[in-house]
Amino acid sequence: MKLVKTWLNVRSAPRGRVIDKLYPGDRTWGSCKKFGKWRRIHGTEIGRRGHSFGHYLKKIGKR
Repeated sequence: MKLVKTWLNVRSAPRGRVIDKLYPGDRTWGSCKKFGKWRRIHGTEIGRRGHSFGHYLKKIGKR
Protein backbone atom coordinates (compact mmCIF):
# COMPACT_ATOMS: atom_id res chain seq x y z
CA MET A 1 0.00 0.00 0.00
CA LYS A 2 1.33 3.43 -0.90
CA LEU A 3 0.27 6.96 -0.09
CA VAL A 4 0.28 9.42 -2.96
CA LYS A 5 2.19 12.61 -2.23
CA THR A 6 1.10 14.63 -5.27
CA TRP A 7 -1.44 14.64 -8.10
CA LEU A 8 -0.78 11.54 -10.17
CA ASN A 9 -1.91 9.91 -13.39
CA VAL A 10 -2.48 6.16 -13.50
CA ARG A 11 -1.60 4.91 -16.98
CA SER A 12 -2.59 1.72 -18.76
CA ALA A 13 1.12 1.02 -19.44
CA PRO A 14 4.33 2.95 -18.82
CA ARG A 15 3.89 6.12 -20.92
CA GLY A 16 0.46 4.80 -22.00
CA ARG A 17 -2.92 6.52 -21.92
CA VAL A 18 -4.33 7.85 -18.64
CA ILE A 19 -7.06 5.65 -17.14
CA ASP A 20 -7.37 7.04 -13.60
CA LYS A 21 -6.17 9.97 -11.50
CA LEU A 22 -4.95 10.00 -7.93
CA TYR A 23 -4.73 12.98 -5.60
CA PRO A 24 -2.64 13.73 -2.48
CA GLY A 25 -3.69 11.48 0.39
CA ASP A 26 -5.17 8.75 -1.84
CA ARG A 27 -3.96 5.23 -1.27
CA THR A 28 -2.92 2.75 -3.92
CA TRP A 29 -3.24 -1.02 -3.65
CA GLY A 30 -1.23 -3.90 -5.02
CA SER A 31 2.34 -5.09 -4.98
CA CYS A 32 3.77 -1.90 -6.53
CA LYS A 33 6.09 -4.08 -8.63
CA LYS A 34 8.81 -2.08 -10.36
CA PHE A 35 9.14 -1.65 -14.11
CA GLY A 36 12.24 0.53 -14.29
CA LYS A 37 11.15 3.82 -12.71
CA TRP A 38 7.48 2.87 -13.06
CA ARG A 39 5.39 0.88 -10.59
CA ARG A 40 2.35 -1.27 -11.18
CA ILE A 41 -0.49 -0.18 -8.90
CA HIS A 42 -4.23 -0.33 -8.39
CA GLY A 43 -5.92 3.03 -8.59
CA THR A 44 -8.89 4.34 -6.65
CA GLU A 45 -11.39 2.02 -8.32
CA ILE A 46 -11.36 -1.70 -7.58
CA GLY A 47 -9.86 -3.60 -10.49
CA ARG A 48 -8.47 -0.44 -12.12
CA ARG A 49 -4.87 -1.58 -12.59
CA GLY A 50 -2.24 0.63 -14.08
CA HIS A 51 1.26 2.06 -13.89
CA SER A 52 2.51 5.20 -12.17
CA PHE A 53 5.87 6.91 -11.99
CA GLY A 54 7.41 5.66 -8.73
CA HIS A 55 8.98 8.99 -7.75
CA TYR A 56 5.57 10.36 -6.78
CA LEU A 57 4.57 7.50 -4.49
CA LYS A 58 5.46 7.48 -0.82
CA LYS A 59 5.87 4.18 1.02
CA ILE A 60 3.73 3.83 4.13
CA GLY A 61 3.69 0.06 4.56
CA LYS A 62 3.00 -3.23 2.84
CA ARG A 63 -0.14 -5.32 2.79
